[in-house]
Amino acid sequence: MIALCPSHHSMADRGTWTKEELRTLKTEGEKSPIKGKLHWNLKNSVLNAGKNLIIAKNQISLRVLGNEIFALKENAKGQLTLNAQLWNSSGELIIRIIDNDILLAPNKEVNDFICNVSGNKIRIESRKNETYLEFMIKREKTKKLEGISFKEYGFLENEVPCINLKAKVINNAFDLVIQEKQIVLDFRRVGYDKTNISKFVVGPSGSLNIMFENQEFFHMG
Repeated sequence: MIALCPSHHSMADRGTWTKEELRTLKTEGEKSPIKGKLHWNLKNSVLNAGKNLIIAKNQISLRVLGNEIFALKENAKGQLTLNAQLWNSSGELIIRIIDNDILLAPNKEVNDFICNVSGNKIRIESRKNETYLEFMIKREKTKKLEGISFKEYGFLENEVPCINLKAKVINNAFDLVIQEKQIVLDFRRVGYDKTNISKFVVGPSGSLNIMFENQEFFHMG
């Protein structure tokens, strides 16, 4: 038996740690305070964004027209850090997260924003602008993640940490909506088309990209 406080007990129930990691915590304990730490790492994780699956390396980034909307990376201490930003329909930046620190744009109302953080889920939302970004990490059975040959990439367990990303991001140049089964990109305000992306699988050395005339429209990986 491993004694845990209530918050960490619920995190363990959601599969935050493997059994081996729990045994290590029992024998070695936390070597540093856990303040501001997300108890996950990116190694051997899978990003699921609209049924598009990407095997994570040491960082994950999502960009649209050169704007980094979402990024997860591990710092020098092995802690998971989040970077993100949201705009309004005029293209004004309204909120930015840099290495887990939340920065509001000047003259923005604090009570307009909702930032919900739990052991395995983070959601940042602007009610006024109807825009949000949400990611949840949980262990998924490998057989549920179709299209990936897990043994080929060195996955030995039948469960993997899965980062499920959802979003509605607006900008004066594009709209991005990450739904359960597809990513919807709308570039019509800048003279291009609307497109859907679904069921792509990308290995740890690759990325999912949309390029046109040497311009990057979309990057995830």
